[in-house]
Amino acid sequence: MFNELSKSFFGAVKERTTSPFYGVFIVSWLIWNWKVLFTIIFVSEDRLLPLNRIEYIESLLNIRPSLYYPLISTVIIIVLMPIITIPAYWIYLTYERLKRVIKNKVDNKTPLTQEEITAFREERISEGERFTRAIELKDREISQLEKEIETLKIRGVTESKTVATNKVDSNLIFDDDFDYNKGWVLNYWGSTNPSKTNRIQNSMMYFQAQENELTGRIKENGAYIDLRDRISNGSTYEVSCKIKADFNTTMGFQLWVHDTIGGDPNASVREPTDFIVPTQEFETIKLKYTARTSNAMRIHLHTRPGQGQIMVDKIRVVRL
Repeated sequence: MFNELSKSFFGAVKERTTSPFYGVFIVSWLIWNWKVLFTIIFVSEDRLLPLNRIEYIESLLNIRPSLYYPLISTVIIIVLMPIITIPAYWIYLTYERLKRVIKNKVDNKTPLTQEEITAFREERISEGERFTRAIELKDREISQLEKEIETLKIRGVTESKTVATNKVDSNLIFDDDFDYNKGWVLNYWGSTNPSKTNRIQNSMMYFQAQENELTGRIKENGAYIDLRDRISNGSTYEVSCKIKADFNTTMGFQLWVHDTIGGDPNASVREPTDFIVPTQEFETIKLKYTARTSNAMRIHLHTRPGQGQIMVDKIRVVRL
């Protein structure tokens, strides 16, 4: 209980003493009643006879110096003094601004010394060199990152190609680039000039025939090969080849595949492409074929006679 009362008392005293009003009032009161303070501290009671010290102090105190004058002084100091100091503060700011203006004028008119010019030039050069080095460093970082990105791209493409190649290789049934004859039957419908009309030469198969050079009932010609290894009924295969022709060639080309039932094409399912006249650039011809009966297939490279010649390369059979 006592602690709470003491804390409350000292808190109230602290609030009063730290208040601007009370502080200014106390100072004003001491100034107006300086005689009381002087008597208490410096004057002996013998010199106050026939009065004692307390009676003398009471004679000095009255309502005006004790209350009115200190209160009026406090109001003037707290309320009027800030207003009075505004012009003084304005004069101070004006003076400071004037000093800055004069300083700037003097600085602008004062020429730089040779040492200052040299120092300024060296500082600019140094900043330029730092800037250049920073740009070169960033360029090297960008170049290195671009190389790393390119390396990752190449690695990714290589890995993708490797995966794709491995997948194709595992399903590759037949691949012929005509380095030699792997069993092709040439000029299967007859020719008066077989070494010219259908031949394997320079790692390609050539067709070069006019109608009067063919002896079959149907004036068409070609080559075929039978594939039996790894051909399974029910499986689907993609058969493809690359073809091109000489300039102004009029010969036609067709790729077709069928089963080998008794060697009779009419007894099996035939899967042909349309006849086309090849261009001078290699193009890929392909078709899909599903084995049904004989666990084998016969691939025909079929042509119609005309001017010029047709070249065939890269026969491939892939299980899908």
